[in-house]
Amino acid sequence: MTHMRLVAFLLVALLGAPFVAVAQDGGGAYFEFLLARRLEGVGDFPAAQAALERAAKLDARSSEVRAELGAFHLRRSQPEEAEAAAKAALAIDSASLEGHRVLGLVYAGYADGGSQRASTAQTTQYLKDAIMHLELASASTLSGDLVLNFTLGRLYLRAGTPEKAVQSLTRVVAQNPGSVQARLLLAQAQAVTQDVAAAIATLEAIVDEEPRVAAALGQYQEQSGKLREAAASYTKALAVTPMSRELKSRRITALYNAKEYKAAAAFATDARRQHPEDARFPRLQGRAMFDAGDRAGGVTVMEEAAKAFP
Repeated sequence: MTHMRLVAFLLVALLGAPFVAVAQDGGGAYFEFLLARRLEGVGDFPAAQAALERAAKLDARSSEVRAELGAFHLRRSQPEEAEAAAKAALAIDSASLEGHRVLGLVYAGYADGGSQRASTAQTTQYLKDAIMHLELASASTLSGDLVLNFTLGRLYLRAGTPEKAVQSLTRVVAQNPGSVQARLLLAQAQAVTQDVAAAIATLEAIVDEEPRVAAALGQYQEQSGKLREAAASYTKALAVTPMSRELKSRRITALYNAKEYKAAAAFATDARRQHPEDARFPRLQGRAMFDAGDRAGGVTVMEEAAKAFP
């Protein structure tokens, strides 16, 4: 084994991570490529970038090096540099999966408002281009790339193709079942496709461990007519944000619509005391008390509310 190949072999062992193949023109570009991975791993980013740029010069026809340079810039939150490198990779090899992945993620960032130069029409084009490149990046492989699939799912929702969003986000949840963001987005996509039962199931699976999804779960349960379950979900959500007036109002309304008038009145009384400036709670309290059978009490509350909130 030559000295250069021995060094490259040792660097692979130190990196301990998969890497894309790079044409080995005497080992120079390959060595610089592996060195860049190692330097980035220890936090020496300027040296890592320099190594990748040397690799690109040593192997002028390597799309892999340029795609890796684009990915490096993307990881460093340098979208314009990442865009240029990814385009250079695709100019050499139009089928470069990493080139398409990097360019798709860059355009996704632009579509999200990451580019001040983008007009509304340009933003729409960025959205289309991001989807196109990310689809190309995932089409040739059984992609296990969580970032790619999550981004695709999010973009599909924006583009008005929720069925595709469900497919992409289902892959994300299958790989990372505890992801709050992925489940919330998947439930949203399922609800848009009119599969509210699936949206509820998606969030119910983790609500006990992740009460952050409880507010959204409650809304889907209300939408499907499961009013008592919705009220219970709003109670879980209030454990996370105990001063949320919106959640309190939703819980009271759900209980009232479920004809749980006494419970609705009790919660409305508490909310009115905690938020005396909010006109919703005396109105809800008075109505719930009235329908629970305390007509005189309900009328009194409403009369007080009429004076406080003319």
